[in-house]
Amino acid sequence: MIKGFFYVFFREIRILFKDKKSFAVLLFVPILYTLVFGYMYQANMVKHVKTAVINYSPSNISRMVTNGFEKSDRFDIKYYLNDEGKIKSLMENDEIDVAVIIPRDFTKNIKNGKASSVFLGIDTSNVAISNGAMASAMQIVQTYSKGTVIKKLEATGLLAEEASSKAMPISVSFHPWYNPSFGYTNFILLGVMAVALQQITLMFAANSLTREIERNELNELLKYNPIAMYIGKFIVYLLAGLFTLIGGCLVAFKIFHVPLQSEAVYILLLAVPFYISIISFGFFIAIFCKNQGESAQIAMLLAYPTFLLSGFTWPLASMPETLQMVSKALPLTYFASNIRKISLMELNFEALKNELYSLCALSCIYFVISLIVVVFKYKASNSSKEAASLEGKKVQEC
Repeated sequence: MIKGFFYVFFREIRILFKDKKSFAVLLFVPILYTLVFGYMYQANMVKHVKTAVINYSPSNISRMVTNGFEKSDRFDIKYYLNDEGKIKSLMENDEIDVAVIIPRDFTKNIKNGKASSVFLGIDTSNVAISNGAMASAMQIVQTYSKGTVIKKLEATGLLAEEASSKAMPISVSFHPWYNPSFGYTNFILLGVMAVALQQITLMFAANSLTREIERNELNELLKYNPIAMYIGKFIVYLLAGLFTLIGGCLVAFKIFHVPLQSEAVYILLLAVPFYISIISFGFFIAIFCKNQGESAQIAMLLAYPTFLLSGFTWPLASMPETLQMVSKALPLTYFASNIRKISLMELNFEALKNELYSLCALSCIYFVISLIVVVFKYKASNSSKEAASLEGKKVQEC
């Protein structure tokens, strides 16, 4: 038994050392993931939340509160608005995540010794952003609460004791929009579906080419035009992907009752360039894989990082700039978050067009690069076949 144990033990080590790619994945990929994700989360909190401010009660006291939001690195003040009419459109166009609203009776209530609140309108479609924004807003308001209010009241001429008796802590009143119940199913389900669609499509697209190479069946296709071969395979996986997407959406919307506030056709508009990018990338990586196992391994390794770097769970603005640049090259960045918005918000085409155009541009880049690489490989295989055939004829003549 001991002899058998040591035989298998050292045999497995030798196999791992011979398969250098698997050896590197086993030992170093978990360390790399830890480095990347540690770098991504190093801020420890959601920062740079896009914010609009509406101050209905302009005064030194109200400006004290808004200055607190301005000085905080957790909020980026993008707009100062006169009323609440534009808040919805700004949120739906992804220009703000939060609206800080100072009510009209804010200063009056404080001076009269009554409780007063700062209203915080939050886009709760992304739970990570909304939870972080609420915690940060409470911290800012508490910092500028009773003690500072006392000083402001004293500055108006009140005695210290009178100011202390009149001062009431400022509270924060939250108004969640788009996902008011903070439902986790509404937040996460469509994103998980998007990753599953990406990984299955990527793996099968890659395997479709590596299977031909592995089984030496690529020669069967060499009699056809390389572009025709590429498009023929491409359309199959595009149609299969769209069919799976429709099935997944029906499960999410009908069985799990995820809301659908926008037109369903917008999901399909995003899905087409998304699938073009994924299938193109699958064909691209297949060229550098020896077998289906390698291509499946690469597809598996991409699942977790692409999901986290897409900004679906952790906002892009809170990531280091280097990772933000990487995320812009990922099709999932433009697809996953936007299908959640289509689900929870009443969007129109105008709100989606910039993301759609970016995804279309990315899909064109992926498609062209992949096509060039596959055609080059195809022609190289064809040249090898012709050379082998010519060599065979020479041997027969001799």
